[in-house]
Amino acid sequence: MPWYFNISNRGGIGLHQYDLPGYPASHSCIRLFQKDAFWIFNWADTWVLNEDETVVVKNGTPVIIFGTYNYESTPPWKEVVSGIDILNLTEEELKMLNEYITKINAGL
Repeated sequence: MPWYFNISNRGGIGLHQYDLPGYPASHSCIRLFQKDAFWIFNWADTWVLNEDETVVVKNGTPVIIFGTYNYESTPPWKEVVSGIDILNLTEEELKMLNEYITKINAGL
């Protein structure tokens, strides 16, 4: 897969370039347009594993994914055209992100 950035070594979950079918169609990977996958792949630091690739010896760039997907509603990528405000985070989402970042920085 082009521009694969691993999130879960054991789970085989990552960010990668792939066709976007217009509906959730993955085993948990996050599909991205080529330019976005290329950017993340070149920007982020991957973790470093030990020789037998079973233990993370150096952490990479943290990835935080949050929220839910409502299968009954209009796909969010179709709503972006109608209003750019959909990309804004709520106060609750910002608070949640700040809490996660604080835990990551504390090594929790």
